[in-house]
Amino acid sequence: MSRLGAWRSILLVVLVVWMATDAFGVVTRHDIDGVAEDAEARRFRAVCKILPDGEGVLIAPDWVLTAAHVTTSAPVDVLRARFAGIDYRISEVIPYPGWQPGRADIALMKLASRVSGVEPLKLHDGPLEVGQRVWLAGRGDFGDGLRRVVGNDGKLRIADNALFELKTDRLAIRLDDPDTGALPAEGISGPGDSGTPLLVDRDEYLEVIGIGSVGYVPSGGPYAAYGSVDVFIRTSYFREWIDSRGGRAR
Repeated sequence: MSRLGAWRSILLVVLVVWMATDAFGVVTRHDIDGVAEDAEARRFRAVCKILPDGEGVLIAPDWVLTAAHVTTSAPVDVLRARFAGIDYRISEVIPYPGWQPGRADIALMKLASRVSGVEPLKLHDGPLEVGQRVWLAGRGDFGDGLRRVVGNDGKLRIADNALFELKTDRLAIRLDDPDTGALPAEGISGPGDSGTPLLVDRDEYLEVIGIGSVGYVPSGGPYAAYGSVDVFIRTSYFREWIDSRGGRAR
C-alpha cells in the first residue's frame, strides 16, 4: 500500500471510531441557537464541565456522575469538575466494571471537597415512555442539523427532545428537523459533551434519567446532521450500583 493509501486508511478508522464512540455544546435544529438565558442556566447549575473534556452532573454534595470514558481522558490528579467557574479536584474515579462505549458507560467521581451553592439533582426512579419530553445541556461543540458541528464558544446551550428509544439499560433521542415534528428547542448533545445528563421535569425540579455515551447516524452520514441518534446510559438501571459504591444519590 502506498503512503497516501495508508494515511487514507488511518483517517477512515479515526472517523469511524469518532462517530461510533464519542458521545457528544449541543447540536440543535437550524433555526435556533440554544444559548441559555441566565434564568435557564440557573436550573442547570448541577451540570458541570469535566476538564479536560466532558460533562457530568452533581448527584450529592461531593459526588459527580459522568460517562466512564470521560474519566479516561486524563489521570485522576489532572481531572477537574467545574461548577460556576470553580474547579474541584477529583479524589477517586469509580467506573462501572466492564463498561464499553454505549454499554454500561457510567462512572462516579468523588470530589476532594463538597460543592457549595449548587443543589444536587435526584436520580429519577419513576416510569418513562417513548415520546416523553426530556432536557439536556452542555458546553461542548455546538452546531445544527444543517451545518452540523460548527465550533466551541464555551457557552451553555440547552435543548429539549423526546425519548426516541427506551431500553432497560439505555435511552436514545434523535435530532429531527422542523418539518418532521421537531420540538421548539430540539437538540442532541455535541462533541465534548460526553457524560452530560439527560433530564426530565418532575414537580418543577429536574431529575436525571441518563448519562450521555455515544452518538451515531443510522444512514451512515456525518453525526450532527438531522436523523442523528444520541444514546444515554439509563441511570435507574444502575441505581443500586451507584448507591453501593458510595454515590449516595439523592
